[in-house]
Parts: sequence; structure tokens; C-alpha cells
Amino acid sequence: MSRLERERKYRLDEDEVPDLRRRLVAFGEWQSREAEADVFFDHPRIRLAENDQRLRVRFHGEDGSRELTFKGPRRFDRGDKLRLEVSAALGGGNIDEILGQLGFVRLQQFVKLRETYRLGTAIVRLDHLEPVGWFCEITALAGDVSLDSLAAALWLDPTQLEPHSYAELIEEAAEHASTIAS
Repeated sequence: MSRLERERKYRLDEDEVPDLRRRLVAFGEWQSREAEADVFFDHPRIRLAENDQRLRVRFHGEDGSRELTFKGPRRFDRGDKLRLEVSAALGGGNIDEILGQLGFVRLQQFVKLRETYRLGTAIVRLDHLEPVGWFCEITALAGDVSLDSLAAALWLDPTQLEPHSYAELIEEAAEHASTIAS
């Protein structure tokens, strides 16, 4: 499945999460709570990361399903992050070994705890990642969704808009931790 993903991510303080969760339950429909493991790959000749592209295998904790996703380069439009996303569900088998045989190497992996809510034609996710904290991610499922209006209705502070990907935030946290340890 290929689509242009339009989303925003907001960094949250831990004490903001219970109130936001109550607003999400009041305004929308709770969908799921699960752990998701993301594993990112790159190839030394293709160098996806250098071109702001990603190749990810996501493991869903709830049902054990997996998907392979290619993410194209990001661009920003009035705070919205836009990016081509192409995903395919994976059946059984060792995708790591296949990617390895093709020359891809595992760059990074992390687990996030994710709660998903549906608000009309948008998906809102509350994500927690160690060691970077809590985030609220809003994804438009239709072109007419105003992420500004939805964020305002959820009382999300525009100063908490987070332009970085989770992979970048995890990498920054690891670099910061190694600097402190040195």
C-alpha cells in the first residue's frame, strides 16, 4: 500500500498524558494498545539515511504481524510532515536474513508502547519510548483533515511540535548518554 503520509508529532510531559488520554476517549474511539518494535535497515551503497529515506520492519505485539515499510524523504508544510510511505504485510520467514543477503545492515531498533485512537478521519497515537518519553502523533487519513484544528481541540501546545523522527530522537538520546558516560 502506498500513500502520502501527513502527520504531526508533539512532545508531551508525563503529567500531560492522563488529561490527553481522557480527551481522546471523550472525542474519539479507542482502537488498541500494544508494543511495537521497529527495526531500521540501510545499505552501504544505497545510503537511505543520507537521503532522508528509511527502510523499516515493524513487529506488532498484539497480533504478531509484521510489515515492511519504505519511507521517502520528508518535507514540511505549515508544521505538517509529509512523506511517501509504502508498506507491505509480511508472512512467515526470516526477513532479516533476506535483507542481509541483499547487503542491508541493521542500523537501529527500538520498542514503543502505543495507544491508538480514531477521531473522524484522523488517527491519534499516544506513544511512549524509553529513554525519550511521551509523544502524541496525529495522522490525517483524508486530505480535508485540519491537523491545526484537531491539535487545538486536544489542547496540544504548538511549541511542543516535534519535527524529528523517533529514530532520530533515539539516536540523539544514545549520543547524549555516551557523551555523559565519557
